[in-house]
Amino acid sequence: MGHSNGGAAAVSLANTLAADGRIVDLLITADSVRTLDDVGDVNRIPPNVRFNLNSYVIPTIAWMLAPFPTGERNQREVESAGTTLVNVGLQYNLPGALAHRNAFYDSNGGDIRNNVPEYPLLMRDVVPAILRDTPDGEVVVGIAESLQMLADGAQAAIELESRQLTRTIRPQP
Repeated sequence: MGHSNGGAAAVSLANTLAADGRIVDLLITADSVRTLDDVGDVNRIPPNVRFNLNSYVIPTIAWMLAPFPTGERNQREVESAGTTLVNVGLQYNLPGALAHRNAFYDSNGGDIRNNVPEYPLLMRDVVPAILRDTPDGEVVVGIAESLQMLADGAQAAIELESRQLTRTIRPQP
């Protein structure tokens, strides 16, 4: 799992493991941005990654209030059977630096007070689902349900894209 430059590092590590013939069951990337080191394209996921959950910011006009680098949709180097890539584009009406932070923060519950998360613990909940070999389609449906709660709470439109399900999730009044 990695956010920002950490997302780039996580993809670089997955590439290193691919060269060694190793499988990565789950890779979570959040608004990955390039590093000063040339680690390659941080949004191209190698074929050894079985499931990739990627959140990224889709800039809005408010982004210009505090511009900040943002990630992009991830893509597969090579499409392969038995793999899933889930892109979650977040359209926050926030300055860029805050939106970039929230691409990770909100997917992990947001502001947690009195041990009660503000939003669903999306990233945390995906881990046991993958470890239990839950079918990818069921995992994606669970992600969509969590994203609706996030969209409602954060008042942000969310673009969900995967092989199993593609939809725009809008906040409900």
